[in-house]
Amino acid sequence: MLGDVFINYRRQTDSGVAGRVYDNLNRALPDASIFMDVDKLNPGDDFEVALARSLASCKIMLAIVGPQWAALTDEQGQVRLESPDDFVRKEIRTALQAGVRVIPVLVNGASMPKKSALPPDLQDLAKRQAMEVRHERFNDDMAAIASAIASQRRGGRGSGCCTGWSRRSRSASAGQRWRCGRGPPLCRRLSSPQRSRPKGARKDSSGDRRSSATACA
Repeated sequence: MLGDVFINYRRQTDSGVAGRVYDNLNRALPDASIFMDVDKLNPGDDFEVALARSLASCKIMLAIVGPQWAALTDEQGQVRLESPDDFVRKEIRTALQAGVRVIPVLVNGASMPKKSALPPDLQDLAKRQAMEVRHERFNDDMAAIASAIASQRRGGRGSGCCTGWSRRSRSASAGQRWRCGRGPPLCRRLSSPQRSRPKGARKDSSGDRRSSATACA
């Protein structure tokens, strides 16, 4: 079965967390097809051909970005990402060129690389809104990713909704939630009703504050 979701990761540094992401998404999205190379390939399969076929069919790519993602070197001391034949680079480049939604997933405290640190064919990645998976909040962060994927799969490839996700302020709630950057059709507005207060009335102890966020449905 070809994949709706493709997990791109660096084996040398991020295979452990990529495996956890894969297992979690398979439980959270049982009707989705999720491609991770070690799971979907059969003995004797042509690795490059199988990857190309899966990339051609996927709607979403999760690009796992760890702390060493942009700087990891090979045995000769060359930065792996600078090689046009590097598989991580080839997979992301193919997805970007095909119009696949690529979501950087920051793990193990990584930050998003600057555009200047990326090869020319990957620089568009720097403009993509990233999501974060932290060890101490793994289940909550993965629930947000699963929700984003579910919304995109309902909307189909190339949907105008959910073109980016951004985090709410840390003060908004104890568990950070992700919100869609654009509204309908797949999003709903979660807000407390705005009520007028009679002139001279006192605020309640909370200061009568209201908060709202636009969250993926």
